[in-house]
Amino acid sequence: MTALAGGPNAPAAAALLLGTALLGLGGLFLSRPREAAHLFGLPVRGAGEDYVRALGVRDLALAGGLAVSASASPKALAAVSGLAAMIPVADAALVRVRRGSAAAVMLHASSAAALALLSVAAWRSGTRPERAARRAHGLDPALADLT
Repeated sequence: MTALAGGPNAPAAAALLLGTALLGLGGLFLSRPREAAHLFGLPVRGAGEDYVRALGVRDLALAGGLAVSASASPKALAAVSGLAAMIPVADAALVRVRRGSAAAVMLHASSAAALALLSVAAWRSGTRPERAARRAHGLDPALADLT
């Protein structure tokens, strides 16, 4: 079974894929801020390009955070990706409030959903050994998530 098909390393592989996408977006936001602003869902005017570049740096940092946490532990990946899900939620709200395109709002919402699902998958993959240990010791596996 491959990592992307649901094996024990599936969350780490998914984090690396998301991180790769974020590297590409970060590069785009740094190198072509006007085009990136359109993709983000808000037009950029005048000195606004600097803010778009700041978003690029944010995406690059998030890509690094996902990569590091994916290599550290499932619980670290769960925490980082769960917290990071707040970023596209805020982005979607900002685009919606500023009357950006519905497509851009959906793009941000999809990113938030992907990060939230990654967080849940990483958390669950990190608890599997604990469940197995409880079963091996005759403890109720239903209680494994309470520890």
